Amino acid sequence: MTAFTEWLPSSAYRHAHAPELEVYPDRDDARVEFWLPIEPVD
Repeated sequence: MTAFTEWLPSSAYRHAHAPELEVYPDRDDARVEFWLPIEPVD
């Protein structure tokens, strides 16, 4: 997943060691939300 392999390693954040969440708002909507718990790197 791009969030883990590209964005997170090059950002000023790290994984917050909490569960990720996938949200499927509506069955007719092709959109999916992925919530990634992050925290600033010290």
